[in-house]
Amino acid sequence: MDAFDKDFIRRTLYHEGTHQLFQETRSSALPGQTANYWIAEGIAMFMETFRVEENHYVIGDADDTRLEAAKKHKLEHNFYIPFDKLVQWDQNTFLSFSQIQRLYSQTAGMTHFLMLTEDGRYRDHVIQLLLLTYSGSDRANSLSTLTGRTFKQLDEEYDRFLRDALEIKP
Repeated sequence: MDAFDKDFIRRTLYHEGTHQLFQETRSSALPGQTANYWIAEGIAMFMETFRVEENHYVIGDADDTRLEAAKKHKLEHNFYIPFDKLVQWDQNTFLSFSQIQRLYSQTAGMTHFLMLTEDGRYRDHVIQLLLLTYSGSDRANSLSTLTGRTFKQLDEEYDRFLRDALEIKP
């Protein structure tokens, strides 16, 4: 088995394990039945970056392949579903989207942004959104309400996050 296969297996294990952990510990319903399915996939992809470095654990990686793909799709190919639209998508809408691979990359990028920007400015809000989503109590506006930011503001901050990560200035 080569390094690619091992990395794929490791990432898949962390991804699917994250879904299972959240489903088993918090859920009274499947996540994303009415909205916010993106965060269930986004956090699973964020957790794929889990690794051990020397004697400590690390999660989140500015050089992650999914984040790199999100940057490329948005900044080079102009592919982007704005927050205000994406938060309305349920599981069916999300999984039936014609450009699903690009969508997965975008949600990975958005989750990296929310977890890492400004030393985790929105990290607690993501955790609250996950609790709401996995308990079936979320609404399409939950992220905006939790962060105190409009979706347009979050879109702009996400764009800056991607540009700063690539050292590209508008």
